[in-house]
Amino acid sequence: MALADRQVICKRLVELFKDEVDTAVHLLVTATRISDAEVTEIRAMCEALMTSSDDSLVIEKLFLAERLQAPGPGSSAGSTTINFAEIVARISANLSTLAAGEIGKQINESIKPLAMMTSWLAFRPKSSASNSSAIRPAALQYYTDSTAPTTIVCAVSGQRLPACDVHVGHIYQHWWPPPHHLSFKINDPWNTLLMHKDVKKRFARLEITVLPVHHKVILLRKDLEDKVAFEYTKDDGVAAAGDSDGGTCGSTSTKVAITWGELHNKPLSVHGVNQPSDAALGMHARAAYRYAMENGWCIKSQLPDLDCGDSEMLHWYLADIAGSDGGSAHDDSSSDSPRS
Repeated sequence: MALADRQVICKRLVELFKDEVDTAVHLLVTATRISDAEVTEIRAMCEALMTSSDDSLVIEKLFLAERLQAPGPGSSAGSTTINFAEIVARISANLSTLAAGEIGKQINESIKPLAMMTSWLAFRPKSSASNSSAIRPAALQYYTDSTAPTTIVCAVSGQRLPACDVHVGHIYQHWWPPPHHLSFKINDPWNTLLMHKDVKKRFARLEITVLPVHHKVILLRKDLEDKVAFEYTKDDGVAAAGDSDGGTCGSTSTKVAITWGELHNKPLSVHGVNQPSDAALGMHARAAYRYAMENGWCIKSQLPDLDCGDSEMLHWYLADIAGSDGGSAHDDSSSDSPRS
């Protein structure tokens, strides 16, 4: 029962520490290293502590953090950048050794869900979007044919907005595992979208996504439907995509509000031959779907199918990093090909 107990503990750690990714990963790695006797003891304690009260959840969480020696706030272990590919490889190697030495090859199949679950910790949102200044010139040149346009079309809303209100956001997020073996590099312009700054934040938080191939915007967090996404000023000459140019920031004219519900099912407003990577969009949509279902924003039957970047691609990618030797940080020489 040791391996089954270990998997139960790891699943429980993911549930309890889902909002503390660094701590969760540290505890998961530790849980793969302790002895079978310790695993059995910890699972028995967790079952004893698990009740319906809020206090018991806090006690159980503190017990696991103390028993598995999670790093405290401000410690060097908590501030270190996590190499998720290395962690997944280490967990897989440890469990593979256990399977070969104690139980046999039939257990190898049971290793895959744990490796996949740990890998998914990497494909999470962050509370704020990244600074787009480093990738902005290349993205603007790619989508607008200029590095300093005065107005820019927000790809998600289709509104032409003052350039100062439009930020560049990664599609495949830069804190996810490096996209080795995919058809783009992390800072390629086709792994970016030009979005209103508030839309970009929600995109980075996986609350909205864009379907690959069909290029249709999907609002996943339904409680935002009636809330204002952003406001813009038509009197500045800022209007729908394809209309007149020449707006400036700081106007006191009447504002027009765009709600999040208006963006749902809207076609992506990226015109011309330069398009975003469907592989990147597929990875973002798959991660966003999973995160939305975990948080109860929607159920699977409410989500449109993914025609590209679906689970087969994701499983292939995660299986590859789980079987790697850990890799390095971003390797921007991984591919010179553009979109796919």
